[in-house]
Amino acid sequence: MKLTSVIVFALAAGAAAAQSGPPPTAAQREHFKACVDEEESLQAQRLSLIRRHDEHKLALKSAQDEIAAHMKSASGVNKDDAAAVAAFNARQGELDGRGADLNAQGDQLNREQLRFNARIADANKRCNGMIFSHKERDAIRRENAGGGK
Repeated sequence: MKLTSVIVFALAAGAAAAQSGPPPTAAQREHFKACVDEEESLQAQRLSLIRRHDEHKLALKSAQDEIAAHMKSASGVNKDDAAAVAAFNARQGELDGRGADLNAQGDQLNREQLRFNARIADANKRCNGMIFSHKERDAIRRENAGGGK
């Protein structure tokens, strides 16, 4: 599963760069603000996806370990004991069901990842190459933090 999380904003490195040229118009600033807002939203979604991918990997590892232990125990099942065979088979069914659930969850995560990657690509198309100062970006972030989103 490939996580893509590149949003590129070209920001002026210093005050001199910010002072060259006219200040941004209100429409340009709103466009930039929309890009910063989306970047923040995508960052939160990216972190959530990473966390969920990590949790899914751990759940898969746990299930694989349980399946391996269960299969290893197969040789110890008395095949003449119907109750023991039924218990073994019931446990196998539980593990198979858990595996199917984990596969479905993995498929869902993959679909979400594809949608996320598409959002990143769209944001990059709209926002790539915008030139604003770090000061302007920080001001927008402060506004957002203060409830100005």
